[in-house]
Amino acid sequence: MTHCGSYARSFPTLCYVSKEKRTMINPLSASIAVEIKGVLAITNYKLNYTNLETQPVEAIYHFALPRAASLMACHVVVDHRSFTAEVMSRKDAAREYEEAIEEERRTVLVESLNDGLYAINIGNLDSQESIEIELQIAQILQATDLGKVLTYRLPTTIAPRYGTGSNDIEPEYYLFAQYPFHAEIHSEEPIVITHASHNIVAGDKKQTFSGLLDKDIFCSWSANAQEHYHAGTCAGKSYLLGYPSPSSNHTTGACQPDTEFHVLIDRSGSMSGQSIALTKVALNSLLEEIPEAVRINLSSFGCDVETLLPASSELSGDIRKRLRQCIACMNADMGGTEIVKALVASLKTLPESQETKHLIVITDGQVNINREELAAITLLSHKRNVIIHTVGVGYSVNEHLINQLADIAGGNSIAVNPHGELVATVKSFGHSLLGSIPFGSIQWQQSPDWLSVNKRYYPNSPQPVFATGEELAGAQDSSIAMGEKRTEEGKWAKAVVQLAAMRHMMNLGQGEAQQLAEQLGMLTRYTSFIMVDKTGEKINAEHRSMMVIPQSVGCCMESEIASYMPLTHSLNANIDYLDIPAFLRRDTNEGWHAESLLIKELDKLLWRPSKWTANYLLKKGLGTETVEQLKAIAESFEVALHVVALLYIYKLASYHSLSMSIKTQERILKEIGQLDDALEFRVAQLVEGDFAKS
Repeated sequence: MTHCGSYARSFPTLCYVSKEKRTMINPLSASIAVEIKGVLAITNYKLNYTNLETQPVEAIYHFALPRAASLMACHVVVDHRSFTAEVMSRKDAAREYEEAIEEERRTVLVESLNDGLYAINIGNLDSQESIEIELQIAQILQATDLGKVLTYRLPTTIAPRYGTGSNDIEPEYYLFAQYPFHAEIHSEEPIVITHASHNIVAGDKKQTFSGLLDKDIFCSWSANAQEHYHAGTCAGKSYLLGYPSPSSNHTTGACQPDTEFHVLIDRSGSMSGQSIALTKVALNSLLEEIPEAVRINLSSFGCDVETLLPASSELSGDIRKRLRQCIACMNADMGGTEIVKALVASLKTLPESQETKHLIVITDGQVNINREELAAITLLSHKRNVIIHTVGVGYSVNEHLINQLADIAGGNSIAVNPHGELVATVKSFGHSLLGSIPFGSIQWQQSPDWLSVNKRYYPNSPQPVFATGEELAGAQDSSIAMGEKRTEEGKWAKAVVQLAAMRHMMNLGQGEAQQLAEQLGMLTRYTSFIMVDKTGEKINAEHRSMMVIPQSVGCCMESEIASYMPLTHSLNANIDYLDIPAFLRRDTNEGWHAESLLIKELDKLLWRPSKWTANYLLKKGLGTETVEQLKAIAESFEVALHVVALLYIYKLASYHSLSMSIKTQERILKEIGQLDDALEFRVAQLVEGDFAKS
């Protein structure tokens, strides 16, 4: 165990010291190979994990993907043997994984979670055994600056998010986790990288760099994103994608001028450092682009919301001066990320009218929003005819959130490198919103069976188009044009098809979407990758332990943590207005170690009822007398032991006010169902007895 003052973590040691060489050994490392072709990228992301524990483990590692990305394939190397994971329905893959776990066979399950997260489940990896998992990822590059700049982005860490997520298995975090990587970028055409998240050794068609998996990988270069569009056929399906551009027929008169803006700035603690500093520069640049006739307002948020003006005002000299003064005083000092409150407050300052209005949100998105909150924001934005645009800034942007908000009414969503293109992006982004073309007014030479475009086209800020078929061109009198067609083959055709199909599935029912995903061999919310080693020796997994491989704390967060408090400082966990990651908050369940461990397992880990045997409860530290009484109650009422144990934990938490999330409570109540009153009374008596002893 690793202990940091009063902050005890239940992770196995993550950095091991070799006695022979006195060097640090990291259990996780990565190698990344990226290929660039036009606006497409294919990444081969190899994760190497070694079980340095003394017993077999079942481990879970979380990762994120860019929104315009698809997981094309998964290959596994274990015990010097190679496997290719199969695509199955989510339910069938989970069943195979569980059966492999019980049969003590090595297995890997890759699945999509909610909130834009993915999980790699590694089952029955023996002590000192290594495994290599290679993910092949296709993505469409992000175009900015009038389509003249392309950006590659690969999330490598998931920052702690403010609020409660919707996943049973949430990422864990560890301050001292350091996972090294080496990366190469190969391009079909020579590129010159202008901005990057890491120090790059540049070549003609090959760029190399290395570092730690503690911040997202960004790199940008000059290119013409609208020169070509890509078409491909795979598994009997034909799709295309690309960035359109204004045609020679496009005039400013074709645009609909929009003259009301509200800018909402995230000033929570996680925005400190370069993020807030460059945001201030970007806002001042934005003010230079907006003419005086435009009405504007500015709000900031953290745990509360501050709005500069009662209502939007024309950008006169006095208002411009007040805005600059407000921007100059901005710091990331407003605590937690209460983004829902801020969005509602900002939307309510905008009038109910038919005129289109824009709300530009600049945030790192390190927050969770539930469906009900998103529905309320959607209703309010539609009522006031507001389009929400989001700029995600930072090295671990929650891209899932910023895209959800932008999708409400066809807004733009851009994730940017704070050291690179933030200022230029915000400047051109704001300028482009001064005029847009409704996509419904755009004519095509031949309408495809299915077409995915933003509800509005912003000529200065291109968004990709996805469609079925092999040809797409605007009509002669259309305001936009497509570039030259590039027909892809092999893995590039597969990339085109899967990327477009990911968008297509958003318009399909579950049955059709699942059938399409299985046909194309893609991982989606309906399908998973599964690998089971049915040929090698079985693993003696009687004493198997479960663990979450924690995320490395982001490089920018380390300085933020230092500014919060000393590492050994105690903090009242009920104080949630500070934007402090959960791993720094004091555990309020002190004195109930075994029960707290069981609660944490229910809350965080992949939990199976069959694992809660008497031996397992004893191993977790539950008293021998308590376990024997739980067994007696289970036998007396002919119910499973885990049901009685869950009821015991639930009632004990109520008696002693142990902290337990709503998610855990719901899981327990669902599992135990309707029980006999006499059984509940027996368990309550046991709890009262244990409570009196304490």
